[in-house]
Amino acid sequence: MSHLSHKRWIVTLTGFVGLTAAAILLSLFMGPEPITPSRGLRFVADWMKGISPSTDDAVGTILFQIRLPRILLAALGGGALAITGASLQALLRNPLADPYLLGVSSGGALGAAVIILWSPGETWFTAVASPLLAFTGGLLVLFFVYRL
Repeated sequence: MSHLSHKRWIVTLTGFVGLTAAAILLSLFMGPEPITPSRGLRFVADWMKGISPSTDDAVGTILFQIRLPRILLAALGGGALAITGASLQALLRNPLADPYLLGVSSGGALGAAVIILWSPGETWFTAVASPLLAFTGGLLVLFFVYRL
């Protein structure tokens, strides 16, 4: 990698990180209950100083218990899907490889369907075993595809 392309890569990566941070910050203030950025940032600043703002208790609940967990979970899920797709493409050395084309999604759905059909009902076992069997089914299909 030449110096110019390395610098371009750093600038691009920094730009995408900045856009992600801006999207996360913007989505904190958007929703059915509008919170102005100044009100939200004032609440966060008071919270970081240790001041308990009693008048804006609803703002804290909305920001920290409703919106922030959803935003972080969405970012984590999107990042995990991106890493999985890039890993499949690198493993198979095919830029067109995706879970639907390879059958990995169908193997995962089969694994989840098996445990749902054979379980006695809605129990903790079904809730725990369903994602595990879905992962195992997808992994088995990927193994068979890779061996082919």
